[in-house]
Amino acid sequence: MQRLISFEGLDYSGKTSQIRLLEQSLKKKFNKEVQIIREPGGPAISELIREILLHHEGINSITELLLYQASRAQVVSETLRPLIDENELVILDRYIDSTTAYQGYGRHFGCELIERLNKLSTQGVMPKKTFYLDISVDTMCERKASATRTKDRWDLVSREFYDRTHQGYLAIAKSNPDRVITIDGTKDMMKIHDLILNHVKELWKDFMESV
Repeated sequence: MQRLISFEGLDYSGKTSQIRLLEQSLKKKFNKEVQIIREPGGPAISELIREILLHHEGINSITELLLYQASRAQVVSETLRPLIDENELVILDRYIDSTTAYQGYGRHFGCELIERLNKLSTQGVMPKKTFYLDISVDTMCERKASATRTKDRWDLVSREFYDRTHQGYLAIAKSNPDRVITIDGTKDMMKIHDLILNHVKELWKDFMESV
């Protein structure tokens, strides 16, 4: 059985923190190792692409789109498929929904083109469930203003872009109710974690019971 899930959300939605909490709980409660892969990133080639995408100015929007797809194609072939074949527990920090929301909606490329490119880069590798942490653009901006992390190219993008991206995420969730689990990202961090953990325990029930 494929044991692959993904986390999605606007910047500063808390998804990366929730991934770490989930990893800690699975290791502590169930003695299960978890493989975490961020997008873009992972294999050496994809990490080089990540550096370009996050920290180099003047990138054309078409170049941006194709670089994300190139990074994903490398991740799927070099990392994801082998992990799936080994029946590992895998968590993706962003995957195809980010491209649909950010480039399809945010950059106006549209869903049809993005869907075709996603199919090409993923070669059919899809998460069983996706946890979408929903926050408003206002909340994102508030969290960004108080954040201490190093700013990157995405911190310079317009408010209107993020409004479109947020609407894209809502549309994705509505169109994929069997896969996407929408969670209020403004709730207490540990309450969100408990909700996610319960979903994961049920999803991987047979694997957890083998402890």
